[in-house]
Amino acid sequence: MITLGPSQLLAASASVGSSVTCTVFGDQLQTASDNFKAIYQGQLITSATQLFSNNSSQQALIKAIHLANTSASNVTVKFYTGGTAVSNQIVSMLIPAGGSATYESGQGWSVYDANGVVQVGQATVTYNLVLSQASASSLTPNVDQYSMYAFTALAAGLTINAPTGTLTDGRQLEFRIYDNGTTRALTWNAIFKAGVYALPAATVVGQILYVQVQYDSNRAVWDVINVTSGDVLAPKIIASGSAILVAGTKAVAFASILGTDQVQITVATPGGAQGFLSAPVTAGVGFTINSTSATETSTVFWSIIR
Repeated sequence: MITLGPSQLLAASASVGSSVTCTVFGDQLQTASDNFKAIYQGQLITSATQLFSNNSSQQALIKAIHLANTSASNVTVKFYTGGTAVSNQIVSMLIPAGGSATYESGQGWSVYDANGVVQVGQATVTYNLVLSQASASSLTPNVDQYSMYAFTALAAGLTINAPTGTLTDGRQLEFRIYDNGTTRALTWNAIFKAGVYALPAATVVGQILYVQVQYDSNRAVWDVINVTSGDVLAPKIIASGSAILVAGTKAVAFASILGTDQVQITVATPGGAQGFLSAPVTAGVGFTINSTSATETSTVFWSIIR
């Protein structure tokens, strides 16, 4: 089924306006009870237009979509979730003149001609959507919604649950995970099966982790087909400033500094007897600029590299 999160929309378009009648059946998950009903019925227009949208506190499960081409022309219909941009498209299909198409939860899309004969290969489902978020502790992928789940600053151990949605043979799913500077544990549901590639048990600080899996309907498992790690992100300056050494030392407070950060020191104005400079880091506190000369009073520029 197609899951719509809070405030997320379902949209559609048709290459010929006012030629395809669309009916969407869904289950609005409310606080007290569920509410299964037809949540949209009308004719599609040529521009991608919102059919239905959740409020900020609800979810909706789209369980069935019925399309009827009432025109004498072939019509291309496209559906979108979460927006109306090309990147939000989830399916494109060509419905023959007088034909129809249906989406049924657990079965996917089917297209029929005017005589009710199934048209093979007319529905092209796109699964190139990426859901990117900073962090989470639990993830249940929906393959009808996204083909990649990305974390940009994972701040907790992550449990990856069994994927939901239309599980067709050969469908692929990918995870891209980067932590926030601390190694984070990864727990995988038993439906994910290691083979040539082992399932990673944790992130590696400073490295992006890619895990690609593919569904095997015969065994009802997701096989791990690729794991890539070690693509180190390019370091960047997250903060900079200046300091004046007093008797060859200067403590600089920086509460968000990580133990893996590095401090680069450059002398701006020499002072006193110069020595070799170092800047050891104390995570969550800051760093201390030290000179091998106890009489150095140089003004220095510092940069924190992450």
